[in-house]
Amino acid sequence: MTLDELQRLAQAGDGEAEKELFQQLSVRFHIITRRYIWDIKDAEEAVQDALTAVFDRYKTAIFTTGFGAWSYGVLKNTIFDYNAKSKRQKERFVETDEGKNAGKGYEPDPLFESKLLECFHKLNQKNNMYARAINLSYQGYRVADISRRLDITTNNFYSVLSRARAILAACIKKGKNSE
Repeated sequence: MTLDELQRLAQAGDGEAEKELFQQLSVRFHIITRRYIWDIKDAEEAVQDALTAVFDRYKTAIFTTGFGAWSYGVLKNTIFDYNAKSKRQKERFVETDEGKNAGKGYEPDPLFESKLLECFHKLNQKNNMYARAINLSYQGYRVADISRRLDITTNNFYSVLSRARAILAACIKKGKNSE
């Protein structure tokens, strides 16, 4: 089935089609992204950002060229934004390292850490697999190892991780607005 066909079925409420759609997108996005972002963790983050953006908008967007072309455009923009942000961060790092902040350690924001922990507990209550996937990923386990532990395919892992990150991001954003 093509991406456009899967998108139409998913938009109509077919959960299996949505799952398949994002599994296919995840694989394709990873292949494309690794051509432009060489660092594996940075490439993974860019893919997850693009998948989250697609997931947030694919049910309501109007596609003049088709869903596949639109989703690749989202990925292209995400990669472009990542590369621009990365360049700015490198410039800031050089400025900071040479400037007055050189040698100072990282000081975490206790309010943010508290909110993140609260949101992670909510995620764990909502879907334990999501919480385990994100936890194992951030502990540094390889994708194949996590997939084996969770008894899911590698492609499904990327979908689970993307959804878990989106849920956490929404929870954190919601918390900041309510404070």
